[in-house]
Amino acid sequence: MRGTIGSRILNRSIVKHIPAYGKNKASAGRDYSVIEEYRDDKEFLVAADGYSSQGVMAVIRAVNNLSVSGAAAQRIMISIVAGEDILEQVLRDEMQRIVEYSSEKGFIIAGGNTVYSGAGEDVSFTVTAYGRTKCITDYRPKPGDKIVMFGSAGEYGANVICSQDREKLKERFSEYYLKSFDFPMEKTDISQAMIAAAERGEIMIHDISFGGVYRALYEMALVSGCGLDIIHENIPIKQSTIELSEYYNINPYMLLGTGGAVMAVSPDRAKKIVQLLTDFGQDVSVIGELTADKAMTVRSELYNMNRSLTMYDGDEIYKAL
Repeated sequence: MRGTIGSRILNRSIVKHIPAYGKNKASAGRDYSVIEEYRDDKEFLVAADGYSSQGVMAVIRAVNNLSVSGAAAQRIMISIVAGEDILEQVLRDEMQRIVEYSSEKGFIIAGGNTVYSGAGEDVSFTVTAYGRTKCITDYRPKPGDKIVMFGSAGEYGANVICSQDREKLKERFSEYYLKSFDFPMEKTDISQAMIAAAERGEIMIHDISFGGVYRALYEMALVSGCGLDIIHENIPIKQSTIELSEYYNINPYMLLGTGGAVMAVSPDRAKKIVQLLTDFGQDVSVIGELTADKAMTVRSELYNMNRSLTMYDGDEIYKAL
């Protein structure tokens, strides 16, 4: 297995053993942690992590996770774990890209750690982003809250598959059509949109990453203590993502979704949040609501579908690559 660890192991062997700290209680579905509260300034120091085999993508995921708190990243720490056979040039190039991206975005690289993990040429980056915000609330999602989705299901994952398996895909799709999978790096950074949404209050945000929108929805329901009623056809998804997923026999709703997020919003604010996020150029839709019972259901009368969401075991991208 690769990617984020499965929900069962994560919950019973890792999260379960972490004690609560102040208002913080670690759990799958919480993307950030409040490190300290400055009562005089009414500010919070917040931290969040991001992981990837690519340095800049690890930075982006950390910044995205931080932004759902309403905080903009100011400093980052970088931990690199590499196989002892990796070329030094690979590390140099990745670090140079991180430095250039951080300089462009105004992040200060405050430090980190670099270790060898044994034989092999693999490398992984874990980035911790730090920032401050005044807009953190104790909002607890409740039954009747609307679920808003930002971005398109599996779009980034489809881009990764297309990038790494392009020659194979040329046997099925034209070169012109393959261009529809292009997903520019700047589109994966959703921090500005998430900060804008968080500042409106009465909202809980969870960004979509490994496991796709289904995993993000499942974890949001667990954190809120509610069930889900999701309308399948309301979930934004590109036709190209559907066709690629059919080709590989994978589920696009469980496919890597960096660049997207789901939000639980009070019913009276949902329309305004949709209008706000639409201005950021991504697909935005109300896809369902939280319920009083514990059932987590994705349904469709159009497609005669009724599916229960379950724990995340692994991302569909690893079935294709």
